[in-house]
Amino acid sequence: EAALRAIMPVRVTNTNEVRRCTMLYPSFTAIARAVKSPLALIEIGPSAGLNLNFDHYQYLYSAPGSAETACGDLSSALVLPCEARGGTRPPLDPRAPAIARRVGLELNPVDVASEADRRWLKALIWPGPVEGMARIEAALKIAQAHPPRIVPGDAVGNLAAAVAETPIGAHATVFHSFVTYQFPTALREKLDATFAALSAERTLSRLAIEWDGKDYPIVHTVYRGGKADARTLALCDPHGAWLEWKAS
Repeated sequence: EAALRAIMPVRVTNTNEVRRCTMLYPSFTAIARAVKSPLALIEIGPSAGLNLNFDHYQYLYSAPGSAETACGDLSSALVLPCEARGGTRPPLDPRAPAIARRVGLELNPVDVASEADRRWLKALIWPGPVEGMARIEAALKIAQAHPPRIVPGDAVGNLAAAVAETPIGAHATVFHSFVTYQFPTALREKLDATFAALSAERTLSRLAIEWDGKDYPIVHTVYRGGKADARTLALCDPHGAWLEWKAS
């Protein structure tokens, strides 16, 4: 009891499920193909930032009647399997798209250099098969070798500064997964308004994987001149076990 009482006031539930990168890999590939330039990644609510290292992982996509498709970093110790459902094949280039810059905006960042923070992140893995623990341990080792940059503080308030740092020739790509459901309505509206305002000066992408009340769609929205053009790329399992590509 004493140990729990000491932890409760200073810790928050802040999980990082790296298997969700199976949704990010084809989505970032689709965006990079469309814009024909490197991506500048900005993640809202990255926790420890493990998903910002998506290009340091290996992926195995399986489909009924087809051989597995391996892509990403084929030398990586972390292999993430995913079932590709439906009749449309997701865009799976052998290598991940070029990343010009990556940064996370996090209210309660988890420091991968801290043993206590790493232990806390592992403590948040839900009970069940041991694969979840093995995945996060492998991802943490990779993050220690490739520490993601995390900016602490209000993610919505810091978004404009992060977008302004986009390198010349790169495409600003902001993404979030299973984050905005925690936002009050006013904050979600502020986030939408921030995207619209930022697009007055540059075109930017927003990739959102959030529950819509029925499914978990992967939605890519292009903001240009204050206007938003959204399309659903795919439906997915919330933990990255399967993906059903919808976009042409």
